[in-house]
Amino acid sequence: MTTPTPPTILRGTYQLLDRLGAGGMGEVYVAAHARLHKRFAVKLLAPHHGDSGEAYARFQREAEITSRLGHPHIVEIVDFDVAELAAR
Repeated sequence: MTTPTPPTILRGTYQLLDRLGAGGMGEVYVAAHARLHKRFAVKLLAPHHGDSGEAYARFQREAEITSRLGHPHIVEIVDFDVAELAAR
């Protein structure tokens, strides 16, 4: 795992700690929640998608559909937001 440089805090809530991996749509990080003191996985839309409305719509659809699933082997979606990452 690698640590993002510099450490990024999303919406004052999620502090990105370590990069877990990347795929075609995005990157996944381990993040610490500032108030709950829990760790979450945070998926960010890959920077090369830029302002692609189609990529964003696909990313949002993935979050919405996955949030309806409940299974021990499928990650639970607990939040979805749009944030600018100045330091990526």
